[in-house]
Amino acid sequence: MESKRLDNAALAAGISPNYINAYGKPQSISAETKRRLLDAMHQRTATKVAVTPVPNVMVYTSGKKMPMVVEGSGEYSWLLTTEEGTQYKGHVTGGKAFNLPTKLPEGYHTLTLTQDDQRAHCRVIVAPKRCYEPQALLNKQKLWGACVQLYTLRSEKNWVLGILAISKRCWWMWQNVAGRSSA
Repeated sequence: MESKRLDNAALAAGISPNYINAYGKPQSISAETKRRLLDAMHQRTATKVAVTPVPNVMVYTSGKKMPMVVEGSGEYSWLLTTEEGTQYKGHVTGGKAFNLPTKLPEGYHTLTLTQDDQRAHCRVIVAPKRCYEPQALLNKQKLWGACVQLYTLRSEKNWVLGILAISKRCWWMWQNVAGRSSA
């Protein structure tokens, strides 16, 4: 029962039960990860969660249908504003679903539902089907190179992750390594 309640709370918060990993294989989200994400989002796993018409965030894959379920009752007006400022409008009845426009560009958009003087907002994220891959990799060519995740950089003087001064030092280090290896 606890597992079902956790799964329902995760879905209500917009947490997908699975994703496609870097190898193109489906990967399930563990119960521990769901709990941590819900904690970070300040969500409760209780069955009786305050009803808002839409979740805080919804993530969709580009080119696929984008259904949005609206909780509650009565008539809502909705306004979807894209990153570029393009707006789409419509009406929906609470307890029903509607599809967002399928031609939405990839990016972060804002959906606002209005009923009387109440407003609810949902961040709509449209993501690509997969991350960018260079043409050389798609052609099965082998590549090599150094890679550093910027969010992991820090120094003994500054614990802020990925700051520019540290990444600049890292850049100079890689140039030095590249210069030695090509000589």
